[in-house]
Amino acid sequence: MKFPFFSKADKPTVTPEVKSYSELLSPMFGFTRTASGSLLAYPMLSNQEIVQNFERIHPVYTAVTRIANAVADLPIQLINKKTQEADDEHEAFNLLQSPNRETEKTKFEIIKSFLVNYILLGNAYVITTGRQSSTPLELYSGNPLHTTYETNPSNGRLQKITFHTTSNGNTVVFNKAPDGFFYTDTKMQQLYAIHNFNSSFSPTEPVGKSEIASLTNQISLYASATIHNQSILNNGARPSGIFIAKAPNGAPAIMSDAQYQRLQQQVTESYAGANNAGRPLLLEGGLEWQSIEMSPRDLDFDNMIERAEDAIYNTLAIPTQLVKPVKTTANNMTNIRKEFYENRVLPLGDLFCSHLNNALLPRYPQGSKTAKEKYFFRINRDEIDVLIEERIKKRESVERSLVLELNEKRTILYNKPPLKHGNKVTDPNGRPIAGEDAEVIVGTATEAANAAAKASKANDSSSVDTSTPPENNDVTL
Repeated sequence: MKFPFFSKADKPTVTPEVKSYSELLSPMFGFTRTASGSLLAYPMLSNQEIVQNFERIHPVYTAVTRIANAVADLPIQLINKKTQEADDEHEAFNLLQSPNRETEKTKFEIIKSFLVNYILLGNAYVITTGRQSSTPLELYSGNPLHTTYETNPSNGRLQKITFHTTSNGNTVVFNKAPDGFFYTDTKMQQLYAIHNFNSSFSPTEPVGKSEIASLTNQISLYASATIHNQSILNNGARPSGIFIAKAPNGAPAIMSDAQYQRLQQQVTESYAGANNAGRPLLLEGGLEWQSIEMSPRDLDFDNMIERAEDAIYNTLAIPTQLVKPVKTTANNMTNIRKEFYENRVLPLGDLFCSHLNNALLPRYPQGSKTAKEKYFFRINRDEIDVLIEERIKKRESVERSLVLELNEKRTILYNKPPLKHGNKVTDPNGRPIAGEDAEVIVGTATEAANAAAKASKANDSSSVDTSTPPENNDVTL
């Protein structure tokens, strides 16, 4: 089934255009100048402008795509709640591997699309096609780029979501049903809406908040420093200076208008700009060049860009060592990658799986119930290489524990159901020391110890005098 508002024909044709850096950023962030000439950026909430321009901001693009790629590459399993085993043959699992034939043809592509929309716009949509009474045919990640919303006047909650195409003006309208999903009038398409936390939630803004909304100051700083450096590059990447015209006797001279225009044109065409850097300057008629040294403030803008980049990466929880050429040891890099996965990648992966459980599994009947009551999607942490060392340490610690029962160990390590006779604690050799079967073993061990003590006492007595037995041969333990 072709999904109308994801058609490749709807993509607008963009003609490359050379613009200044502030013009490139302006669609995403508005700029105003203070009395001193400083640039101040303020966020513009248009989803279309954010999506069209996030690729032009290097640190934001790098951070968002690095996160989305890492989450999309996570191994996902469909687990049977009763057996705790992975089911690779279920229809829902197969649909995730090949979601649709239009835009997201693989699991990686649909998860990446979901995450980019969620981080950039604060909203994401899981859309399934097919009759409401049957299993879904295709799975899409809805793009919030061309959406409008209508709210319920009584509670301010979302009541209608409309997708607008970019070419023919067609719309696809989803109305909210009592089950919490949104459906088209034909019931052939179902939408599940996901919104990031929004502290400004209101009837006029009933959607999620973008994670880059807090980066206004960092973007402003990055833009100002980049424009400054670009200006230096356009001037030949060299300190600016002044021309001094002198007469043959060394006295100051005044150039005619024709001479001034000719000199200005020559400098602009032959010496200014990055392409002319290093070209020797030919002076004539008593002209002299006096260089103006750069101040420490001029030279510090490169460090300012770096600090702005670091702030953007830190805000989006990206360790700078993963995206910048920073020298670090292999051991430190392993710890950095582990921290990145534990604090950023895995929580987003778990979030995606939770929403996938709510959006997809209820569409699959399992007898009198649905697949949501018998299955769930989860991240298979055992296949993530950066967590292998931590998993080995955890397993060794649990297996050597003398306070955890067998069933508790099975739950912690494998999330397996309890065994019938697993309510006991065993030593490293597998012998029960507490719980079921422990009394018999302990009693046997006590009897063996007493017998050993008697034998030892008898051996000690016999070593003194083996010819004459003692009168009283009883031993009291």
